[in-house]
Amino acid sequence: MKLTYFEFPGRAGPIRIALGIGKIAFEDERFAYADWPNLKGEMPLGAVPVLDVQGTRLCQSNAILRYAGRLSGLYPDDLLEAAKCDQMLDTIEEILSRIVDTMMMEGEEQKAARDGLCEGPLPFFLDAMQTMVGTDDKPYVAGGKLSVADLKLANFVGMLSSGQLDYVPTDFVERNAPGLAAHAAHIGSLPQVAAQTA
Repeated sequence: MKLTYFEFPGRAGPIRIALGIGKIAFEDERFAYADWPNLKGEMPLGAVPVLDVQGTRLCQSNAILRYAGRLSGLYPDDLLEAAKCDQMLDTIEEILSRIVDTMMMEGEEQKAARDGLCEGPLPFFLDAMQTMVGTDDKPYVAGGKLSVADLKLANFVGMLSSGQLDYVPTDFVERNAPGLAAHAAHIGSLPQVAAQTA
């Protein structure tokens, strides 16, 4: 199988980690952002990530992530726990799409858009996501154990805290949703996750 995405983690980061944890062999095809205009027309929906499996090309990051999770034992079998996992994946995509809308903006336009996100939607979504994470003794989204929802959430928190998003303070998550910051630190410290990100 072959996973195609940009050089940075982005939406493919959790997929790469899930496949790595499951020891699922895959070709990790990464390309530079400058090459995207030449590749976009070849991709379903004009977007990545894309996963090629046995002659089938899969798109939509959450669909690919769930598939990787099932292969790797990181997606719940229990229907209710699976729904909790999906709830987190879809919530992240909902707010992430608003952030992505600001990516092509520049200068004052981007500052105004991101300030607007930081003043309203982002704290709202972070607070909601914080309630979806388990207790201190089982700090996971679903089933009391690691799932792809934890990987995606930690990846999202890492993106917000990276300093790569202009006008989003690096301590924004820590100040607005300390439980999510703690969750991301916990997930990143797990040996099976750390081994994939080293």
